[in-house]
Amino acid sequence: MENGKIYKTVHGALNRLDELTDPIRLDREKHDIDAYLFAVERMAKSAMKKDELREAHRLLDLRGSIDGSDGEGRNVEIPRSDALRLSVTLHSYREKLLDNGDEVSASDVERSVTIIDQKLEQRSAEMGSEDQ
Repeated sequence: MENGKIYKTVHGALNRLDELTDPIRLDREKHDIDAYLFAVERMAKSAMKKDELREAHRLLDLRGSIDGSDGEGRNVEIPRSDALRLSVTLHSYREKLLDNGDEVSASDVERSVTIIDQKLEQRSAEMGSEDQ
């Protein structure tokens, strides 16, 4: 299977995940949203460089909804597929920071990615208990 087909298959599966599951919710007052905004922006720029304009536009819309919820003081809802993508992006970014010797920033990113990973695990556990 060529890379393009694999990408489309994975992308389609992630989008289907959003249709079948609830988003993760982050409490603005408890969680630092800046790391998530940064990661979504980087993902959008990466998509633009690859000329994947639809994906870039979708990510910029997500960034806008996360950023827009700031003024409204409400919880941030992130679709699970985007939460998975954010987790991967933040893990990679943390590794780059560690490679560059920036342990303080890496620690900040680690806290953010841990929150997302815990929320994803919590949602998965909730879904598993509903299925039984």
